[in-house]
Amino acid sequence: GLDGSKIGSAIAEKSNAEQKISKCQVILPSDSLTQSGAKTLSDLSCAFHTNTYTNDRFKSKKNIKPFAKDLATVGIYIDGDDVVEDAQGALDDGKGLAKGVFLTKDIVNAPHNVLNS
Repeated sequence: GLDGSKIGSAIAEKSNAEQKISKCQVILPSDSLTQSGAKTLSDLSCAFHTNTYTNDRFKSKKNIKPFAKDLATVGIYIDGDDVVEDAQGALDDGKGLAKGVFLTKDIVNAPHNVLNS
């Protein structure tokens, strides 16, 4: 099957490298999603969102480099007749996991005086 994490990372890297793109469309072969399509989509979503994380809360405006600043949408299409049960739910699950990673990174990267410890 497909490795959703590698695909999500590749989409994020390419989107950042091509700063001017506003839309990205990905076609996945349906025959490789039959066993665990929802997990593949969740892994893809988590990896994509995790790779778009930037911690610039404490940087000056001139040092901030926006990630894929013009990217507005990423479309995921499945080639063929197969349907992944609750595909949107799987994508949302991956995004939720990435938000947890963001929170952890924000806490770890915060200066000592911000944590009030």
